[in-house]
Amino acid sequence: MHPYFQRFESIFPEIRKFKMCKITAALFFAFIQISICQYQRDFIVFTAHLICDFSQFSYRIQYFEEDLFFHPDNMTRFDNIGLAKQGQVIANNFGVMYGDGFMDKNYEIYALITHNCTKNQKKMRQYKHDLETCSTEKSGCRKKFKLNITELGDEVNPESIENVRIVYDL
Repeated sequence: MHPYFQRFESIFPEIRKFKMCKITAALFFAFIQISICQYQRDFIVFTAHLICDFSQFSYRIQYFEEDLFFHPDNMTRFDNIGLAKQGQVIANNFGVMYGDGFMDKNYEIYALITHNCTKNQKKMRQYKHDLETCSTEKSGCRKKFKLNITELGDEVNPESIENVRIVYDL
């Protein structure tokens, strides 16, 4: 260091503290910038093609994002609920997310499908279908899947499913 600056720093020792403060502030703002970029809005478009070996079935499709420490996030505002009369249905949905947690750059997405595509259509089944991950850096992605749900999943009690409104009289 030049002798002039050494003399200047000896007269004003606060300058060293000021330099450290500038470095700390720069690191803090860089960290904030990284965090803000992560919590930008991401759009996800879903298309589900469900096939059943029976001519009619009721279904409900919910989309979730798996979290490591917390309860899964519901990705869509409304669930796909309906009655398919041709043995198949194509259901579209749309979701918005705002990042996937601190320093996690991928959405771990799954569809929870509740249906009565069974021999005894008074019985309900529920199946968790994992989808490919979606990067939070893409500002959105499209998830499509085609699935034969005949007798697929574990049997569940219809009353145990929140807000389910499935038509039983087919």
